[in-house]
Amino acid sequence: TDISKYKSLAVSHDCDEKIGKIAKNLAPGVTLSRAQTVKIIVDEKAKKLNGKLTTDLKNAEVQYKNILKEKEEVEIVLEPYLSELKVIETKETDIKNKITSIDQKLNNQNLNSDELSNYGKQKENNENILLQIYESQENLKSKFLVEIDQLETINFQLEDKKNELIKLSKLTQDEWKNIDQKLSLLEDDKKKFINTLPNEIVQLYDDLKSKGVEVIAGYKREGQCGCCGVSLTSSELDTIDDSEFNQCPYCQGVQV
Repeated sequence: TDISKYKSLAVSHDCDEKIGKIAKNLAPGVTLSRAQTVKIIVDEKAKKLNGKLTTDLKNAEVQYKNILKEKEEVEIVLEPYLSELKVIETKETDIKNKITSIDQKLNNQNLNSDELSNYGKQKENNENILLQIYESQENLKSKFLVEIDQLETINFQLEDKKNELIKLSKLTQDEWKNIDQKLSLLEDDKKKFINTLPNEIVQLYDDLKSKGVEVIAGYKREGQCGCCGVSLTSSELDTIDDSEFNQCPYCQGVQV
């Protein structure tokens, strides 16, 4: 056994017995080893997991877009608020700069009493104006309080959904990378197996693949094609059995 590709796995006797029963149900009439059975089950579960991840990712993307749309609608309602707030904030910055400039002048030790009094009054007047600006901000905010709270909630939702998208994207990428690695190994196994087949079988395989046949071969089950699932008449079944490669007349898949 190539230890670079395979690992041993210890299971209980009860689990081993269950694997044996599953093996018989997975492929009736075909003898599957314990390792083959476990591989089939694991691959099936991994496929379902990947499908769930892909679905979850798509759903999260839709939800993210819906939240963005909701945000845009709220922002339209808040346009008057945001526009007026910008004007108020500009005034606030201007007044604060004036107060800072006055403070710098008041630190001058060479000012006389009249200058100190004058700058003091200027500072007081600007501080009163600043208080009025703060009051106008609060009054403006009170008019749009519901929408402001709604926007804040939406921003939190967007951040949560963004983190979820990042997590799901990484999990999906990791899973696809894992699938790609498995496909590469399966492709190598397929090439080795094909090399053991007669030339006419290989030619048939290549011909069917070039025609877009998805399932090349399958077991007939209760009169149905094992490749496409079409119900076959007794006459069609006889025709298939008499043909060179036992091919379904509908999908061209080989019936085993």
